[in-house]
Amino acid sequence: MDDHVELHAGGLTFLGTSRAGLSTSVLVPELRILLDAGTCDSRLLGCDAVLLSHEHPDHFIALSQL
Repeated sequence: MDDHVELHAGGLTFLGTSRAGLSTSVLVPELRILLDAGTCDSRLLGCDAVLLSHEHPDHFIALSQL
């Protein structure tokens, strides 16, 4: 995830990236969950679940790469 933001809250880490209209993804590594799949890198390949917030392509375009 290039240009990612890392936040810590409630014992969880949120690694996210978003470029309006292009890609949005937020990884929660402790839970092995990805919220939206607008981008793909090696850290996302071990996810157990992908949750999609809505049906815009910038939120699901990388699903086929996971």
